[in-house]
Amino acid sequence: MPFSFFLTLLFPKKKQPPPVISGFDGQGPDHSSARIERFLQLCNDDGDALPGESAREKAEVAAAYSALSSSSKSGSIDRRRAAQLLESLGMPGDAGAELLFEAVGGNGNGGGSGDDDEASKKKMKGNSGSFSLDEASWSAAMRRYLRRHAEARANLFVVSPSTPAQLFHVLRRQLNRPFAKPLVVAAPKRLHVHGPATSALSDFGSGSRWHRVIADGDPLSDNTRHRSRHPVTGESFLLPDDQVRRVLLCSGQIYYSLSAARRARKVRDVALVRLEQLSPFPYDAVAAAVGKYPNADVVWAQEEPKNQGAWRFVQSRGNTALRELLNGNGKGSGGGEKEKEKNDSTTTPPPPRTLRFIGRPPSGTTATASLVIHREELLAIIDAALATELRPTGAEGLER
Repeated sequence: MPFSFFLTLLFPKKKQPPPVISGFDGQGPDHSSARIERFLQLCNDDGDALPGESAREKAEVAAAYSALSSSSKSGSIDRRRAAQLLESLGMPGDAGAELLFEAVGGNGNGGGSGDDDEASKKKMKGNSGSFSLDEASWSAAMRRYLRRHAEARANLFVVSPSTPAQLFHVLRRQLNRPFAKPLVVAAPKRLHVHGPATSALSDFGSGSRWHRVIADGDPLSDNTRHRSRHPVTGESFLLPDDQVRRVLLCSGQIYYSLSAARRARKVRDVALVRLEQLSPFPYDAVAAAVGKYPNADVVWAQEEPKNQGAWRFVQSRGNTALRELLNGNGKGSGGGEKEKEKNDSTTTPPPPRTLRFIGRPPSGTTATASLVIHREELLAIIDAALATELRPTGAEGLER
């Protein structure tokens, strides 16, 4: 007899919850949590700064410059010596370092083209016949490098793959990486038998890879992309990007509950973004996914209680990504000086977007021992996530 029959008996049709596919599964506290928050507490990155911008990393960069420039009368660094240092530390060799340094220039020059470029090259010539770097250029190059290679400096990887292809690719990446790092895979076994949690064969083939973030309808990573458009007309299920009012960030199998409820209720102005890699946090990918929707508020939805799960880890890092990688008015990506010119003294810019929370209220235990209460809580999470307005108390989850 199908499981849906028992759901019908337990819950009237007028308020029947979606299929229970959360990691908790309503089996009681001892079956409900892998305590992912404890693994995330072991991660060594600074959630309040982008890679390369933390106080510790800035101190390391400054100390390296001081050591390299101490023997130079001009107070600058010979670029060849800098490249040798990077190579000895396992960082890019001379060719890679040259490309890195050329991107930021030297002696305060950002590079250029034509005669200006030739003039700057002559100015950057050091006594040894190679280009030199002043402190500003060195710091800019190192920040660029540290951000690009943040994963190599991380001490722990924590992922929550939501598709078979993602699980395959994260394990393959782990085996083929040039560096060895511990990997924690939080993949609830319920997804092994859940119908929508499947991947196309093309997601395993040539050109496929691990995706740290899966955006709504992404043609390369979203395993539900075949449902993002009408099969006949080709019309997108979601409204245009500027009409989307909310972006729901989530991780793991709660995505499928939210996705099924969104389609059943025909909610077309809420986008779903899956965070597949929790640590190291993908600042750039999160900012790019959220930046597509300039008028949307940003919410983190999870099935665990507020004092558990990934919320405390994601909160500071998500806000850092929104603050540092989206423009000053907190909407969209890019803009820069043009946006600043628009926001003159007579115009009050809108407040920057910050990450809000929807989930179970704080609890001393991982889950209730009642299957009925568990399903009611899951339904309440979905209702709050898809509601037209966030709770006036600041989206404090399901707190009453």
